[in-house]
Amino acid sequence: MKKFGVLWRYIWQRPWLITISLLCTILGTLLYSAQPYFIAIITDLATQKNFVDLEFVLLIFLSSILLSTICFLFSAHLGNKSMASVSVHVLHDVMAKIHDLDFAYHTNKSSGKILSLINRGDDAIYIFCDAFYFQFVEILIGFAFMFVSFSQLSWQYALLVALNFIVTLLACLWILKINIAKRSIFNRDDTQLTAEKVDNLINFETVKYFAKEKYELHKLDQTLKRWEKSLMDYFFTFRFFDAAIGVTNVAFLLGVFWLAVLDLQNSVFVLADFIFVITFALGFKWRMDSFINILRHVAKKNEDLEKYLEILEQKSTLTDPAEPQVIQNFRGEIKFDDVSFEYDNRKKLALNHVNLTIKPGEVVALVGFSGAGKTTIVKLLQRMYDVTSGKITIDGVDLRAMTREYLRDKIGIVPQESILFNNSIKYNLAYARPDASETEIMAAAQAAQADDFIAKLPDGYETKVGERGVKLSGGQRQRLAIARVLLKKPKIIVFDEATSSLDSYSEQAIQKSFWAYVRGKKQAVTAIVIAHRLSTIMKADRIIVMCDGKIAEMGTHDQLLRQGNSIYRQLWRLQANGFIGDGESEETNPNTHEKDNSD
Repeated sequence: MKKFGVLWRYIWQRPWLITISLLCTILGTLLYSAQPYFIAIITDLATQKNFVDLEFVLLIFLSSILLSTICFLFSAHLGNKSMASVSVHVLHDVMAKIHDLDFAYHTNKSSGKILSLINRGDDAIYIFCDAFYFQFVEILIGFAFMFVSFSQLSWQYALLVALNFIVTLLACLWILKINIAKRSIFNRDDTQLTAEKVDNLINFETVKYFAKEKYELHKLDQTLKRWEKSLMDYFFTFRFFDAAIGVTNVAFLLGVFWLAVLDLQNSVFVLADFIFVITFALGFKWRMDSFINILRHVAKKNEDLEKYLEILEQKSTLTDPAEPQVIQNFRGEIKFDDVSFEYDNRKKLALNHVNLTIKPGEVVALVGFSGAGKTTIVKLLQRMYDVTSGKITIDGVDLRAMTREYLRDKIGIVPQESILFNNSIKYNLAYARPDASETEIMAAAQAAQADDFIAKLPDGYETKVGERGVKLSGGQRQRLAIARVLLKKPKIIVFDEATSSLDSYSEQAIQKSFWAYVRGKKQAVTAIVIAHRLSTIMKADRIIVMCDGKIAEMGTHDQLLRQGNSIYRQLWRLQANGFIGDGESEETNPNTHEKDNSD
């Protein structure tokens, strides 16, 4: 019932819409339900050949039908407007919640599953709103109207109506429990199928690289078999549903018709009364069929709505402070004060009592073997996670004392894998600063050595890059990512393998732009560089060597090379073509490497 309370709060955001819509539905239903009365009167007048009154009653009858139609049209229009409003507001809040949730949530949820959940949930909102605005109101009013009308004729008719409604409702509830359970199993398999399809499409290049088309189809067939079985099990509950309800309705009609015939034979009824009863009974059967149909739809979407609205209840481990602080006179000093961090469900610390101060305008490089803690430092700096212990400050202000939006606005990052929006190059560049002029955008592209390849594209800056930037090469995507950060002009900049996809010529040109930017005349920029290519880090003010979540060594390139058996020196020796080895083995692991006494 909790989900209905949440949905109702959204529905009641525009109370005048729902109120007028319901009033129109009620009036339209009452006029429509009165039709058997008109038919009985018309039959009686026609039998008496009272054509004067007959014409008048026919005129009123047709007017009531017209007014009922108008009421239903207004009700539908206002109801649809309200449903669209509810859908928009819920989707907005769900997407806001998804963006607000921490990094851990997204790493544990596939995009395909989230997308499937959102699509099904949005569809469920329309089903539930339609049931509430129109179906249930019409049926309940129609049932009450018929019950009162039959009560005036005879208690037997009223009893049949009540019994049919109660028996049908109880049968529905019993079968719906089975139906909902089967739907839950189908939803699980359907979500898995959607996730596999999305994953397959996103990684279509990998599939082709390894010629795994048949393998992927075979894997998909296995999922489809489970999906088909759960679907057919779910469908079977509807057939059982239809059979049970069909028998109940036929039994009701049989009882009403039998009583009506007896009353007509015994002269309790005249022909007009007989037609009145038959018309009402058939109308009631139609309403019960509609009622059952909408219950089926509601049951079908019950779990979809529940899972959809559950997103709003997800709690982020990261929260913004009630009274956030801002940094006065931003300088860019970063301090890790006895910082330890452990990822969920992992027993080993990713960072172990790290103490590090990066001065304003200083360029610090992070190196080390894979898993040493380099990327963890960057994620904590952006507050993708909160530290397990200790604290991180910028200019003396704890990251947790700032809003995440404010913090991340001060930091620019070029990630190891640059993902672009399926939009134009101009849109992707200006994403960092939507108010940037074309001149500024082009200047940033030029600084990142991206303007040459952009100029050669068919539509230049208006060229669509495709989903995740698939129409561009890895190096081209990386240059756009670098240009985007340069356009942002952040106070702190992070290069996480930013030039790994570039050729030597482009890397050299971008490095020149990078150093000019971080050591500009106006204001120096604090920079953190993670790289395996030594050409990127040799000029750094300090190189921090990470090992097992700790700072193992620290110094300039020359200082670290002069240390006899330093990890950095081992990495230097193991480099090939300007890259540092990114794997640990018995041969390269500093913990097992023999002491090096060479010069």
